[in-house]
Amino acid sequence: MNLFSQNSSRPLAVLAAAIAAVAAFGCLLTQASAQLMVDMKLNKNLYVAYEPITAEITVSNRAGRDIVLGGPAGSSWLNFDVATDQGEPILPVGATPIAGSTVLGAGKSHTISVSLGKYYALGQPRNYRVKASVYFAGTGQYIGSRPSLFGVTDARLIWQQVIGIPRGQPEAGSYRHYSLLIFRDTERTLLYVRVRDQKSKRVLATYSLGRLIEVRDPQATIDGDNRLHVLFLGAPRTYTHKVINYGGETLLSDVYKDEPGAGSPQLMVGSSGKVQVAGGSIHDPALAAEALAHSASQEGGGTGTIRKLSDRPEGLPFTGE
Repeated sequence: MNLFSQNSSRPLAVLAAAIAAVAAFGCLLTQASAQLMVDMKLNKNLYVAYEPITAEITVSNRAGRDIVLGGPAGSSWLNFDVATDQGEPILPVGATPIAGSTVLGAGKSHTISVSLGKYYALGQPRNYRVKASVYFAGTGQYIGSRPSLFGVTDARLIWQQVIGIPRGQPEAGSYRHYSLLIFRDTERTLLYVRVRDQKSKRVLATYSLGRLIEVRDPQATIDGDNRLHVLFLGAPRTYTHKVINYGGETLLSDVYKDEPGAGSPQLMVGSSGKVQVAGGSIHDPALAAEALAHSASQEGGGTGTIRKLSDRPEGLPFTGE
């Protein structure tokens, strides 16, 4: 009896079985990937620190039959793998996003948007990599998207102010830190606002107010209700007036034109604490035709008088609502 030949055949059989199992598993994943396609897109690839990072995930059903998107044991069918560009994992902070069960018809697609900054600490300026994975019950496996790379950077601080929340308002007595920042990319310059809780240092909001033309510095001031007013040149002879509250919400967004004879728009603070825009003329595309009809009798276009927020024409859109 050749014990050596008998014993040596067993490891070979085990190895062959393992190879077959790996091949079968790889084939299963390939089939699953063919049946379920996962695509992820970020709204851009470079962000200012603490700016919302929005991932849009699209799941397409190519299985030829209806399927149910649902995670194992009632868990989320959508997961994320977030890491630095050097491969260091970024762990979730608190609960991760939960995607509830949904039926995905044959040949149909389902899209979901997730703000990654709510679930992962991505405020540190550096480069990151993220991949979305969707659970496919047909194989009991998660099918991943292609990784997306993005960078986080900070912007240049140009103005800041600490204010207290007035009585009668939620969190009255606590303090907020308003700041304005300038961010330059390869094509344009953007003006950003950031609102932070002064005690906890938690960032409540960071977002772009719009494009900035730097031939004139932005103006910023606080009104009697401790709301932030910002006036900046966003296009030639065109100024944007924004009002932001201590929760980081934009309450008002108006556009003013720098009209000949009316002077350039500027912020004025009255004795009562109300902030008004003096100079120029308020611009509303919906009223442009009416303004043009009266332009012959209104030489110069503007009166140069101070306009209160209460004087704002009806029908102008508000942002941030």
